[in-house]
Amino acid sequence: MAWERRSGTASTYYYEARRMGSKVVKTCLGSGPAARMAAKRVADGQVKQSQAARLTLELRERTHPAEALLDRQYEVVMTLATAALYAAGLWRPCRHDWRMWREGIRELRAAG
Repeated sequence: MAWERRSGTASTYYYEARRMGSKVVKTCLGSGPAARMAAKRVADGQVKQSQAARLTLELRERTHPAEALLDRQYEVVMTLATAALYAAGLWRPCRHDWRMWREGIRELRAAG
C-alpha cells in the first residue's frame, strides 16, 4: 500500500498490493478521496499495530522479574526432586524416564 509515481506522469496514485498465490497483484485506487481514505485507513492500522507492539514490550518488561524468580524456583525444585529420586534408588539414563537401579529392583523383589 503506497503512493506511487508512474513514469510519464507528474501525479502520484495510491496502489493496494495483494498476494495471490506467488504473485503480487496491485490495484490502483487513484489519487482522489477514495485513495486518501484508503491511505488513512492503512496509516491508522499501522499506528494501532505499533501501539500494540509497544504495550506488549512494556508487559514483557514488567513481568520479566517475576519470570526470572519463577525460573530460579523451578531450578531449585527440580534439583531437590532429582536428589530425592537418586536417594530413593532411581536413575535417569540420558534424560529418559526415571528407572530403578538393578540392585533396587532386586531388593524390592526380595522384600516383596
